[in-house]
Amino acid sequence: MSAMSAKLFNWLQAAPFYMDLHRQAVQLLPIGDQKSWIDVGCGPGLVTRFAAQHGYHALGIDPSVASIAMATVIAENLAQNPTQFKAQFRVADLSELTQLASNKLGAADVISACSLLAVLPDRAQALMQLWAAVKPNGYLLIVEPSSQMRLRNAWSCLHQIPKKRRCALLLWSWARQNNIVDESIFQRLNHAEIRTYSLLFGLVRAWVIRKEKRL
Repeated sequence: MSAMSAKLFNWLQAAPFYMDLHRQAVQLLPIGDQKSWIDVGCGPGLVTRFAAQHGYHALGIDPSVASIAMATVIAENLAQNPTQFKAQFRVADLSELTQLASNKLGAADVISACSLLAVLPDRAQALMQLWAAVKPNGYLLIVEPSSQMRLRNAWSCLHQIPKKRRCALLLWSWARQNNIVDESIFQRLNHAEIRTYSLLFGLVRAWVIRKEKRL
């Protein structure tokens, strides 16, 4: 991701509706109590920061140097507030996740991937890579636009969201309306408890998937 793309992504992440739905998604998980959370494809770091605020040792990874630089600066600025937990960030991609989780964190209590699967060429393989880095009794959090994320539906919701950066919802829906993750993909995950949540008036879905211990 270029520096310009990272700035555009940060602009989207700063839209109130976007922040609210991802804060809600993070809060679907138990309070962290200093457990580990790795946010994959973190971009400028919004979900990673919310995970840290939710009580986790949160690490955001992204292959984009520009995104990680931006995420680090934002987190450092927020860390000046003593009520904020400081999130950490690292340049890395999905192929490094299992090694990173095992060597550094002993596999993570939570792995998150928000608006990631739909942009990857092999979604099934990516899902299994994410799943492999989750501890037994840990969680995988997936957040993706739903099949309802269409321009006409986004337009009808505009009056229900804050005015600031409303146009970001229209841009997001235009970009994603023909690129939706088929939720049947999650049936590939063995020994899992799957809960599904509707966010942003049904335009977005969150999946909280717990890895159960093998008997």
